[in-house]
Amino acid sequence: MRAVGYISGSRPVVITADLSVNTLTQAFTSDLILLVNISQSNAPTVGSLNVSLYADTFGIAGSLAARVGLSSTLLTNWVSTTALKVKVSAGVVSNLGIAVTSEKLVSTSALTFTYDVLKLLSLQAGGTDSALWAQELDSARLYTGGNDLTIVGTGFGTADLTPSVQVGNRTCLDVQWIADTSLVCKTAAASWSTQPCADGSCVSNQAVTVELLQQVSNEPCVEDLGWKDRINNSCSDYTVNAKAMSNKYDCGWNRTITASTGIVTDGDGNYSNNIVCQWYIFPSEAISLMGIVFDEFATEATYDRVRIYSCQDSSCSSNNLEGELFGTWSNKSFSCTSCVGLHVIFETDFSIVSSGFSARFYTSNSPSWAVDLPYSFWQVWCGTNYANQYPSTDGRTAREMCCSCRGENYVYECPSGYQQVGYYQDAPDSVCEDINNCGIDHNCSLYQYYDIVSEQYTSLGGECVNTDGGFTCVCTGSTCDSVAVKPSQTLDQALLDSVQSNAKIQLLRGNYSSPCNLTLSKSLTLAGASDGSTYIECSSATVFIRVTSSTLIIKDVSIMGSSDTVGCVNQQDSSAVYTPEGSTNILLCNSSLVSM
Repeated sequence: MRAVGYISGSRPVVITADLSVNTLTQAFTSDLILLVNISQSNAPTVGSLNVSLYADTFGIAGSLAARVGLSSTLLTNWVSTTALKVKVSAGVVSNLGIAVTSEKLVSTSALTFTYDVLKLLSLQAGGTDSALWAQELDSARLYTGGNDLTIVGTGFGTADLTPSVQVGNRTCLDVQWIADTSLVCKTAAASWSTQPCADGSCVSNQAVTVELLQQVSNEPCVEDLGWKDRINNSCSDYTVNAKAMSNKYDCGWNRTITASTGIVTDGDGNYSNNIVCQWYIFPSEAISLMGIVFDEFATEATYDRVRIYSCQDSSCSSNNLEGELFGTWSNKSFSCTSCVGLHVIFETDFSIVSSGFSARFYTSNSPSWAVDLPYSFWQVWCGTNYANQYPSTDGRTAREMCCSCRGENYVYECPSGYQQVGYYQDAPDSVCEDINNCGIDHNCSLYQYYDIVSEQYTSLGGECVNTDGGFTCVCTGSTCDSVAVKPSQTLDQALLDSVQSNAKIQLLRGNYSSPCNLTLSKSLTLAGASDGSTYIECSSATVFIRVTSSTLIIKDVSIMGSSDTVGCVNQQDSSAVYTPEGSTNILLCNSSLVSM
């Protein structure tokens, strides 16, 4: 006899033979749920983190619930008979027990969960005392107290849990909880100085600490620095890994990268049109080797490109083009041995986007896993099952010995137009910096196109200029109403009607289809590729365009089979002007100046 799929303690057993039925109560008991692993054992205090729980069995999909400490998880989703995915709620206490219940049974487990410890990132005093906190004064002064001291950090809780704050050995008169990232205290009176006092009656450079539910801010994690797993990784190696994985720079990055190991990427989801993203990667330490590997790469072929330059000086004025990518690639790598850094440029044109790319960079100073091992090792070890894979000889795992002090790159939320930089364990180096909004989604209609002949990107609609916390669209030419058109688009009447007078329609290299028999009553320029490789093919035997009271300039464009009767330009009146330029091969109709 086999019982399938249920985890609910003792069950009655009923046996039927022909017409006889016999019942035996409390005779069968299914196994308890034994939790054996967790994908990540810590989270930011704001919660909402997806975590996987693993057990010997969760049974078939059914009524399951999970909790961390005394708080139920926000979501509990059955994945398989051995895996659940849960979303943890907000919290602030460390070493909480994890439990899963199925009807009346509760799981057994020694697994625990920890919320990130309190971190103080910056201080800002109100009124005239702000300079004192920044340690900019050089003389003693009386600090009357009672002013607001704003404390910015992480882990203060998502509700007011009555934190206490001390400045030196003085407790704040009152503490106001603002958010998980902010507290305000009324400071007590004291005589303050940023310099030593001759009579010893004043205090200076006092530490600020926050205590919440018996947790003290910036308290060091407890870990065994002498411990190593069976493949010789120490807790310090787990720290190096966490820091390296926090070095992730997307298109909004707006500063020189000084890390030796990290990731550059266009960002999450599809990239945007009309963007220019640049990464200057100049490690702060001397290097003998630098490389970059594009593990994932998908852009619009020909028109959306990444260029990689090796730099021989700190300004990258002396450089070599190591490679250029567009289209679809995987595991494409570039390296240099006589460079001091790399300059990576990503540019996109006015239409069609794709998923973009992710590239990992490394140097001769990177840890061996970053250079020698597969891409699968480029993950936060404490955030995956890797932390349990290689226990030491006594059975202790990295998750037990190291990971209570390591986590993802959590920090307070930066306002719109800014992004957090720096690994949060290194606060106060973790700060909000302005991002390059022109490198991410913006609404400037730039019509940036790629000219295959000159191998340059040109914008017909002006440019996007980054500002502190935002961006602005600037018109740099005589008109910002010009547009570009790809061969996949049709050159029709709707396109002509959509552009403003005196604008330019830029055609790229290739063959364009057109119904022809178009009409034009406003001046414009139709320009093709400078090598004369732009062609228009009329879908019917008719004139190309009729011009009335306006000027049409056509440069470097040809119509297949153009004659003075088909595929030609018809000047409808005496004020109509047609000017061919460059390698244009479009004739003037012999019936010009004759009304149709």
